[in-house]
Amino acid sequence: MDDQEIVMKFRAMRNKFINNLCQILKRYNLTRMEFDILNCIYFSSMKNKQVQASSLAKYFDVSIPAVMHKLDALEARGFVEKSTDSLDRRIKYYTLTEETTHKLEALFHHQKQRGELFLEALGEEKEHLSRILDITLRFLEEDYD
Repeated sequence: MDDQEIVMKFRAMRNKFINNLCQILKRYNLTRMEFDILNCIYFSSMKNKQVQASSLAKYFDVSIPAVMHKLDALEARGFVEKSTDSLDRRIKYYTLTEETTHKLEALFHHQKQRGELFLEALGEEKEHLSRILDITLRFLEEDYD
């Protein structure tokens, strides 16, 4: 296999990942940022951490008003709920609705099953792939300026 074929396979993989994500976003009528916010809230709740707009803004490196706009839209569509801190009413926390939590859990369960099938199909090549992915990630983390 020559270098061009490998590059083409990387492009095909990237396109498949993007297409799969686009299908998920379309199914739930979400933007990429909204989906990322829901994921962040979900995984924070798994660690029993409360989420504020300011922590999301810092995490995504965007302004608080930009995050608030997305959170308001998600709340209006029933994806998240807002609560007020009992000691300081200026502080607002965001959690997923029960329905959103169930949808994300189902999605993650499906992804986990597919991942397990993929790893099973790799068999002995799993360690080799792991080393290749380590190299790939190091390469992608380099500065391209």
